[in-house]
Amino acid sequence: MAKANEIKSIFNLVGHVERNTQQTFQESLSLSEKLQRCEEASPNKPPFAINYLEYYDSHEPVTSWIIRHIFAYSFNGRHPYFESFAQAFLTGIGFNPDWIDSPVIDKDHEYKSIDILIRDKQYAVIIENKLKGADFQLNQLARYIATMRNEGYTDEQIFVVVLPKYDIDNDYLHDSVWRLPKDWKSTNLSRKCRVDSHTCWCDYPDYKPKAHCKKCEFLKELFEERTLFIYKELSEWLFDCIENNTVAIPEEEVRKQYVLRSASLQFVDFLNSIYDTRENNKYIMDIQKFLNEQLTLDGQELIEQLSIVEDKQKEANELASQLENLYWNKINDLINEIGEKYKVHIVRDDDNDRETKFHCDIKFEDIFLILRVDNEGQYFCQLETKGKVRIPDSIMNDYDITEELNDKDNTKDCIWKYASYKESLLRFDRVLGRLLDIQKNS
Repeated sequence: MAKANEIKSIFNLVGHVERNTQQTFQESLSLSEKLQRCEEASPNKPPFAINYLEYYDSHEPVTSWIIRHIFAYSFNGRHPYFESFAQAFLTGIGFNPDWIDSPVIDKDHEYKSIDILIRDKQYAVIIENKLKGADFQLNQLARYIATMRNEGYTDEQIFVVVLPKYDIDNDYLHDSVWRLPKDWKSTNLSRKCRVDSHTCWCDYPDYKPKAHCKKCEFLKELFEERTLFIYKELSEWLFDCIENNTVAIPEEEVRKQYVLRSASLQFVDFLNSIYDTRENNKYIMDIQKFLNEQLTLDGQELIEQLSIVEDKQKEANELASQLENLYWNKINDLINEIGEKYKVHIVRDDDNDRETKFHCDIKFEDIFLILRVDNEGQYFCQLETKGKVRIPDSIMNDYDITEELNDKDNTKDCIWKYASYKESLLRFDRVLGRLLDIQKNS
């Protein structure tokens, strides 16, 4: 009898834990729904996200192209945006805005590998774009300085600006970025001091100068006072130029240049997405106030408030984990449904640590169709041929298959990239069905 009561108590305890867990999940879901309503109701919420630069994952050459065009815009013989940029940033490193006379800006192209170059009679401003986090190349800034020296500019006339993705300064850079070797005009691969694609011997703590290092000029200290790193202030400055017309362009001209205004605002929003500054401080305060009220933190001791927030974090993390499991169960269910619909075998491959992948071999032209998500959160549907041979024209010319392709000129595989696994899965379904139709009718 005692044993039966003990077992009954255990079952009651298990049931009690399950009920508490379900209640906790329900409360977390309810809080999530209330939070969403609070976000929607906030007068300070960020603008509706519709950014073509972000959608196409624009890389540094595109952003450099935009900056060059903004600086190249002129009105009544002035370059208002470059003048404003110089006043806001360059005066702090010794640049005199009075020097601006007839700036030369090649808006459509880099100048001798320099991302953005603005040059005039008395100055050359080198702007290196690292907005997407690309590594610096060997001797990169030193080589650009040498390029401008060769064009007749003195060191005092050369200014260096870096646009980084993160809040870094000059000390973050490898020494080699500022070193000018004798063979600086040679390719990176053939330079004597090269260790790998981005470092020289001088970048290592146990560096001992070699024979060719003696003729290597170190420019970091020489240009320290004329070098500037501009972080999120860039987007703040450009937004102010556009929204508050701090560039002092007449209203009639502002209305006329609506394309420039639109492109600039898109670029500002894209920069904010890079800097992770889209949510403004007032909006964040609205959310913080809401959470304080929902968790009844006011009036509690600070240490107790911290405990409540920690407990809620644990609950939210557990809910997120369960939702993730549910999500993948539904993905598996849908994959099985697609396999049954087309009478094909779809295999899940989790052996690769970097991605989760489903693939389906098709007995037609040695083709296989892949659905995958990699460790960087990229969602793909991909069509490949075994041996990476050319995909047959009967497939590449089929509109139902090739619509929305990211690269229509790639004949060795077809890749569709999407913002979610669901969209990739829908593409997988459509392409698979169409491939089987082509196979059947061939």
